[in-house]
Amino acid sequence: MSIESARARIVTAPFTMWVAAAGTAAPALTTQESAFVTAATAWTKLGESGSKNYSEAGVTVTHSETIATFQPAGSTVTRKAWRTDEGIEMAGELADLSPEQYALILDAATVTHVTGSPGERKFKLYRGSSVHFYACLLRGPSSEEESLNMQYWFPFCYQAANQTPKFALKGGPALLAFQFTAMELESEKFGEVQIGSPT
Repeated sequence: MSIESARARIVTAPFTMWVAAAGTAAPALTTQESAFVTAATAWTKLGESGSKNYSEAGVTVTHSETIATFQPAGSTVTRKAWRTDEGIEMAGELADLSPEQYALILDAATVTHVTGSPGERKFKLYRGSSVHFYACLLRGPSSEEESLNMQYWFPFCYQAANQTPKFALKGGPALLAFQFTAMELESEKFGEVQIGSPT
């Protein structure tokens, strides 16, 4: 293993979150981010400046699971274990309160532009019982070679965080919490992590 490869495995860079219509396919690892926003794919970056619009903690990926076990009467140790549920969440805090980004977090609400002097952009806060679903992409440098890409892709997610922006002079920037939780769109299409490799 080369020194460069060993260093790449220690990932310390922030990743950037993207969302699109539910079911949108993952872009190829070699596709530049500037090509994500097209009529065909329409990926939208979370935060106009990506990771520069996230709180210092960045985006956290949580792999959750529940394991059930069986311990028989004739032994003091477990004889069987099985997984009863699992999930993946991508969470962070967004420091971009533009109408478009705020609305995107709130179930991709429609922003209306009212012309005038001054103009006005607005969106409704009521979301109702129906939940909006997104495709989610989290991308950063590869753990195999830093010049390549690594990405998490999920075709079917919902945003589950409660937003509590704090508007205060000394309380730091107002932040919008986000927590995209992956769901199973169909069998074998839950999602995957793709890691660019030099060979």
